[in-house]
Amino acid sequence: MSKLIIWGRSDSSNVQKVLWCCKELKLNFERIDLGGGFGGNKEKDYLKLNPNGLVPTLQDGEFTLWESNSILRYLVEQYGHDSTLAPFSLKNRAYANQWMDWQLSAMSPTMGPLFLQLTRTPLAQQNASIIEKHLAETIRLWEIVDRYLESSSYLAGNDFSIADIPLGIWAYRWFNLPSNLLPIMGNLSRWYQDLCQRPAYQECIMGSSIQSESSEKMSYSLPSISTNPISYFSSPVNSAAHEAKMAPQFGPQRDFIRENKK
Repeated sequence: MSKLIIWGRSDSSNVQKVLWCCKELKLNFERIDLGGGFGGNKEKDYLKLNPNGLVPTLQDGEFTLWESNSILRYLVEQYGHDSTLAPFSLKNRAYANQWMDWQLSAMSPTMGPLFLQLTRTPLAQQNASIIEKHLAETIRLWEIVDRYLESSSYLAGNDFSIADIPLGIWAYRWFNLPSNLLPIMGNLSRWYQDLCQRPAYQECIMGSSIQSESSEKMSYSLPSISTNPISYFSSPVNSAAHEAKMAPQFGPQRDFIRENKK
């Protein structure tokens, strides 16, 4: 086996996918900090590896690959034949691909802006209508996952697999948003708690620098709001109260959008 090199900072959501996968497969690798505050992702040498200037990028010997979900598939197909990360049946592999593609096409485009507004955008620039719009859509999408998990332990059957990694990254961020924004979804919560018991999840996601930077900022609760959290932001009065609550709790944090551009 050639030496694996992963380019990207550890608090990047998409880099975390790859780190988590490698830990589950017990693969040895070297990680090089890049992007965000580390910079370097627009340098000429890196652009030769990844012309998008994004993270993560994987090097496996002379083979180079970018796009996080593509990297996951490669690692599992190359090194995970004896692992449950590679679903055994054709149908379960199709389910895995379905949820991995859905994370990119549906969940990330709406939860990304929501997370950006609540944790990165300066208070004076936060937009209640954007929060309301993306919160409503994100809740709708998690409800799809919740209904599916009513009859399945994990996203591609009854075993943890590659399917659970992309959405598992977003689940950590979702469950660390203010609790008053989160409607109760029992099946989703059970699945998330199962992920939290995995040592690789604890190390790569829960124990990463995102935890140390943001756990205190995400520990507060919003004022009591209606049973429909969306309607809370419709009121200018409540929107102002929301900003007042956010002021001491959230500061600028890293961008977790798409392949973490900066």
